[in-house]
Formats: sequence, C-alpha cells, structure tokens
Amino acid sequence: MVKQNNDICTELLAVHAPEQELKVRKSISTSEKGVRYTATVNPERETVVFQVDGCIICDGDKCDKLVLSKNPADTKMWIGHFVELKHSDVEHAIDQLEATIRHTVFKHPSLTRKYARIVATRFPANNGNTPFERARERFADKYRCNLKRLKPNQPDSI
Repeated sequence: MVKQNNDICTELLAVHAPEQELKVRKSISTSEKGVRYTATVNPERETVVFQVDGCIICDGDKCDKLVLSKNPADTKMWIGHFVELKHSDVEHAIDQLEATIRHTVFKHPSLTRKYARIVATRFPANNGNTPFERARERFADKYRCNLKRLKPNQPDSI
C-alpha cells in the first residue's frame, strides 16, 4: 500500500509505468483489441493514461484503462475516467468498472471526480429498466460517478 502523502498521479507514477506519459494534451486516445476510446481535453491540461488491468490491479474484476486529468479548478486535484473497452458484454463491463472504482487505490483524497465509461461495439436494446440504466443510477448515488456508454471512436469530453 502506497502512503497518501502525494496526489494520486504522483503515487501511481512512482509505482507504475504509464501507457501514455503525463503531459498537456488537447485530445487523448487509447485502445485494446480493436476498441478505441477517444476524448477531447477541454480545457487543455495535463493528462496521463494507465493500464489498470494487469498493471495497477492484478486480481479480480477491474477495468482496462484509467485516464487521469488535472482538475482545472484545483491543480492539486485529479479527475479520473475509468474506461472499459468491450465488444458486447456490457453487464460484465459494469461489474469491472464498479470493482475498480471501489478499489482502495482509487479512494485517494486527491481524486475528486470519477467518471466511468463503457466503450462497446454492441449494446443491448434500451427498453427502460436495463442493467445499464440501473447501474447508471447506482454509480451516481453510491459513488458520485457518471456512467456513460460510448461506441468506439465516439468522442467523449474530459
């Protein structure tokens, strides 16, 4: 367990090599197995991408990527975008994101806002009370986290 003397980004960088280095960006893109997440960074600011699955977390359910961006309102704080890249198993993606957000590493006080993203090539039909809709409400209530679904290459905003 890493001591919480620094911000989450400093602590993660001390232990894990990032997939994409910490630097000022206006857009970001990361992919796995042919599924790509893209986002515009507005306002332009420092971001870094970490591989979560098999790097930061090695056991149990976990998402694929973490995009950290400096909070433009307070540069000592960070915003986390937890990203799961899937072809179709949205319910499993929800479980992976939820397990990651609950993980002790991501309870750091400098991680002030959390967003969860499922990027999938196929989603089940939206007929009202789907597992995704129930999860979106649970993420908002329990974790103060916005859960959103995206198609590959559909731009998000950070």
